Amino acid sequence: MKLILNKSETFLIIVGKEKGFMKNKTKYLVVTLFMLVSFLLIGATNVSAKTITVENEEELINASKGIDSEINEIKLAKDITLTKFLNFYVVNDITLELNGQTLDIGSYGLSFNYGQSDYDATSNDYYYNFNSKLTIKDSSSSKTGKILSKNNIFFNYYDTNHDAEIKKFGLTIDGGYYEIISSKPSFIEFFSRDYYTNGKNLTVDVNIKDAVFKLNDGMYLFGTISNSDSDIKLNFNFESLKVLGLTSKLGNLKLGEMKLNDVIDPNSKAYFQKLPYTTGAPVLAEADRNTLVDDFYASGGENPYIVIKKVNGFETNNITINETYNETPILNDISIKNISDNDLQIKNVTVDSSNFKVEGPSTQPTVSAGATNTDFKIKAKEGLNAGDYTAIITVTDIDGNNYTATVTLKVEKKNLNVGISGLDSTWVYGTSKTPTATGVDGLGAGDYKITYYKENNGSYDEVVTELPKLVGKYKATLSVTNQNYTASEASVNFEIIPITTEVKVKSYDDTFTYDGTEHSKNAYDVLWANNASPVTDNKLPNGDLVTAIVTGKVRDVKDTALENNTIGKIAITNKDGIDVTACYSNIVKSAGKLTVTPITTPIVVKAGVSIKDYDGTPLTNNTYTFTDGVLLPGDTLKATVTGSQLYVGNCSNELSDIKVMRGEEEITDNYTMGTHVNGMLTVTSASQPLAIADQYVKVNDSIAKSYLEQSVTGNVGNIDFTIKSGTALTYDAINDEYVAGATEGDVVMTVTAVKVNLGGDDTPEWKETTKDFTVHVVNKADVNIGGLSNNETFTYDGTPKKPTGTISVNAGTVNVSDLEVKYQGTGTTSYNSAIAPTNAGTYTVTYKVPDSDTNYTGTYSVAFTIKKTQLEKVTLAKDTYEYTGSDITPALNNVNSNIEVTGDTKAKNVSNNTITAKIKDKTNYEWKDGLNGDLTINWSITQATPNYTVPTGLTSVKGKILADVVLPTGFTWNSPATILTAGTNTYTATYTPEDTANYKTIMDIDIEVNVKNAFDVITSVPGGNGTITPSKIGVIEGSKVKITFTPKTGYMIDKVLVNGIEKTVIGNEIEITVDEEKTVEVIYKKIPFTITVEEVTGVTVDPDEIVTVNYGDNKDFTITANTGYKLVKVLVNDEEKTLEGNTLKLKNITSNMKIKVVVEKIEYKVIEGADQTYTIAQSTEARFRINADYSLFDKKVYVDDILVDGANYTSESGSTIITFSKEYIDTLAIGQHTLKVAFTDGGEAKTTFTIARQFEENNNNENVSLNTENKKEMKDNGSNPKTGDNVMLYIAIVSMSIIGLGATTVAVKKNKTN
Repeated sequence: MKLILNKSETFLIIVGKEKGFMKNKTKYLVVTLFMLVSFLLIGATNVSAKTITVENEEELINASKGIDSEINEIKLAKDITLTKFLNFYVVNDITLELNGQTLDIGSYGLSFNYGQSDYDATSNDYYYNFNSKLTIKDSSSSKTGKILSKNNIFFNYYDTNHDAEIKKFGLTIDGGYYEIISSKPSFIEFFSRDYYTNGKNLTVDVNIKDAVFKLNDGMYLFGTISNSDSDIKLNFNFESLKVLGLTSKLGNLKLGEMKLNDVIDPNSKAYFQKLPYTTGAPVLAEADRNTLVDDFYASGGENPYIVIKKVNGFETNNITINETYNETPILNDISIKNISDNDLQIKNVTVDSSNFKVEGPSTQPTVSAGATNTDFKIKAKEGLNAGDYTAIITVTDIDGNNYTATVTLKVEKKNLNVGISGLDSTWVYGTSKTPTATGVDGLGAGDYKITYYKENNGSYDEVVTELPKLVGKYKATLSVTNQNYTASEASVNFEIIPITTEVKVKSYDDTFTYDGTEHSKNAYDVLWANNASPVTDNKLPNGDLVTAIVTGKVRDVKDTALENNTIGKIAITNKDGIDVTACYSNIVKSAGKLTVTPITTPIVVKAGVSIKDYDGTPLTNNTYTFTDGVLLPGDTLKATVTGSQLYVGNCSNELSDIKVMRGEEEITDNYTMGTHVNGMLTVTSASQPLAIADQYVKVNDSIAKSYLEQSVTGNVGNIDFTIKSGTALTYDAINDEYVAGATEGDVVMTVTAVKVNLGGDDTPEWKETTKDFTVHVVNKADVNIGGLSNNETFTYDGTPKKPTGTISVNAGTVNVSDLEVKYQGTGTTSYNSAIAPTNAGTYTVTYKVPDSDTNYTGTYSVAFTIKKTQLEKVTLAKDTYEYTGSDITPALNNVNSNIEVTGDTKAKNVSNNTITAKIKDKTNYEWKDGLNGDLTINWSITQATPNYTVPTGLTSVKGKILADVVLPTGFTWNSPATILTAGTNTYTATYTPEDTANYKTIMDIDIEVNVKNAFDVITSVPGGNGTITPSKIGVIEGSKVKITFTPKTGYMIDKVLVNGIEKTVIGNEIEITVDEEKTVEVIYKKIPFTITVEEVTGVTVDPDEIVTVNYGDNKDFTITANTGYKLVKVLVNDEEKTLEGNTLKLKNITSNMKIKVVVEKIEYKVIEGADQTYTIAQSTEARFRINADYSLFDKKVYVDDILVDGANYTSESGSTIITFSKEYIDTLAIGQHTLKVAFTDGGEAKTTFTIARQFEENNNNENVSLNTENKKEMKDNGSNPKTGDNVMLYIAIVSMSIIGLGATTVAVKKNKTN
């Protein structure tokens, strides 16, 4: 347990322990002095105190735990609403200062707990104190401090562990308003739960003044102890209060058993009232002071309430004044009633606010008992703004007592009858109108305004700050902004309608020759009112600018069309850059024509020409050529060639489907086509590839014609034989054979193959062909040779080819190995070798018995063919490529070592390119179509799309043109003259790369531009007294603007209004974000200063305490020394000032000031007879001489504070001499007495004197002034301590004395022992 001491209590414990302690008398003296010092220190404990200001519930809870002993005041800085039960611990003397704020308890409850603190987690303990006082007060000038509750408020002491402690608790309520709405019977449950302690050793003092309590009907203000066994002592002192509520009482139980006389201040009376507190003049009925508290209440159903108020001195009624702004203030009586039983004199009447003025007589009137004085008047200061004002009227009587009342002033706003003139109900856009406010005479320009509202879906909610200019329905409203005036709303509805005159926008015609790029013509004319001539600079007669976006663009001839130079958005803006398009109802578009003509140089396409001998396969040639240097890069020409000739004859190699392509798009119309030339395909008659080996026949033998026929190869038509030369053979027609004679020899024969016509005409495909061969007539045996396949076909592969099979001969004749072998070409094939052929062609192979063989002869021939190897034609995997900036090598299909590729096999820049593919060995190879001519392959590189980034984050301001918006390099606006309108808008631009040959120019790129409004910031200083940053015109939306305020000397910022809304200003500037039209107003006021009057005993300063004045004001203070004091000097900010009479005049105040009045108490001394002893039966008189002017003697002499009758003393001059008669002195009790002599200037002279008896047995002739018996006869004149005062102090002194004496005794004994 920890014990908290009040400021008046100190405990001192001395513990001394030392070997050899107190060995000599010097040490005795030290101990004695130590004890004396300890006694002097008793009561000297200085406990620091502090005020805690709280703004919320948590701060209030923490401050009221009773743990911090230095807290002596908790002050509300804001209204606080509880959300939980509040325990407020009263461990020290502590004040709850309402400070004009409201503590709303709600239904949660509030308990003030005496004796014990909340638990202190830091020290793990509680704090206790059994002598503490709680003060609840409202010291604010507004007197608006409140406690509101829906539950009872508790004052309690619960501790049962300290019943033996003497406990004294206090409660003082000084001012404030207390309201409860509860179903419980009492408002304050005051120690009503003391059944825990039975009130043992507990005294509670309660003092209430200037408080108002509002209760539910039938409630008790105090619900007190209900335990009949409790010995709690409750002391109530009700000085002044009101209790509102039907049949409510001050309290019940123990309090209810007390009489009013026991609980009401002696200078107060108790009343009950039958009219509500807020209604009419009170009708009070005084209560008998002997009435029990429980019986004191009013009845009768007239909403009565209880009033307790002081009844001495003056009573001044509160005053309510109602006036209208700018009217002359009227005087109002100050009713001063003397409620005392004797006459009272009014010294002066003052008011604590410069908003009011008190006027009254130059004299100090006397008011008879019960009478009312109305000599003093009060009125409001002229020129006060509309609003509510309060002040305190102070009536001071001649004795310096003050009585207050409240004056309340309500300055009503002055009503005006206003209107708007100059606005018609309808007018056409562009018509000038001037609205005029009527009924505003006497108001300044800043005291009223006209606001315009635009209709939006049937309601007028869109605010327009200026007279509208655009088409629409509007309402104009005149409002008075000066806070001192009021006016009914004056409104005018009007409509602005559009102009109906035709506005025509006509785009231009233009012609372009095809060049592969897009073309546009953005120029246009504006025509007004059907005039043929356009307006200048596209401005209409009223100055409005017409801008149009011409969207027409062409590239190819096919794009040409009527009115293809299309017109997109048309906007009309006024000189302020505001879009007024909607203000024109007849806007017409007239589009021009953009024409693209083809390139005039003709392109001639020529088909391929081919000729060959008939071979049984069709002759084709799908190649073509065209005029070089005409096609633009990226454009390609394609054609179809459809010629084919099978039989002998010729045909046209015809061209068809000739077209120019850009990628997959046909753009043939962009070029001029010349007269194309078809090719010719010619097939001629072919020779039959006849072949026959030389033949051998034995003399006198024959060779059958059929044998010869079998020996012939390569014939297509029928064959026949004739003997060309030689006689060794003759033809035997009968046997169809050739017969050899008896003579050897060579016969040259001719084989003829007749022509063959396959095409059905007279032109043979195979012409008649002859072949000579020799028949050798020899005298040898003929050998039959055979075994090979005839007319076989082989395909060239680079290896020799020969017929398949095995050569055989007649057995017993010749060896096969001895036969001669010869390979010969037939037809157009030239070949003669014993080695088998490799190349393509038609061949015969002949096996022959050598001529050197003497016995045998014989030949054997077969034909065979080696075809050409066919190759796939070379093609492109892709014929069009996009420019990359690097070399491009097109991928070719079917290229192998037998094909030679030449030409533009690689390119980098945009171009049309040609590759030639040719067969290296045309003898043995051919294309699959049977041709072996060179192939022409076309490919191209087209323009690439450039890499570019569409710019973002572009901003501009309404009214500028698009050209003002800067684009990155390469970008250009399509319509740079476009007037910008507010909002996030999309405009088109063109991106032109640096390398225009290889990169496309990108048209119609959509780019967003955030076009911000430009707003005006209009600044003003209504009332002047300083400056402000000048207005800023055309501030870009979203910008921040700093506004600086500079008050004149002696002035400060009162308030700053931005668009009518008050803003907080730090320093002397404010930063605003401009997102709309802004008005910034600053109102300056004079700098307020405080003059603090230091409270000094012995002087009255009027006004006192803290007085508020403005810069440059003058202020007078009346300074009067109180009775018994004299004025020494007056210090203002520590500098001595001279009074004019009894008035301190402060002029041109420019700072805070502190007034300190120095006075001295007027004291006189008894210069003779002071402290004398009067001995009964020996002394004859008691004479006292005082150093005071006898003329000031007030005829008042006091002995022991009792006024002495003038018959018991004489007075005379010579300073001032007072002599008491012996008869009077002898009546005084034995012992010491006090003398006090009063003077009219308030001074006093004081001394003591002693009454003694003479004792004869006293050998020393000494007067013994006091003995036990005489002490009993001493009178208590009020100066002696009362029982119970400073109990703790006495306990401490006695305890310390005992300890000190004990320590001394022990020390003495030890000394003796030693």
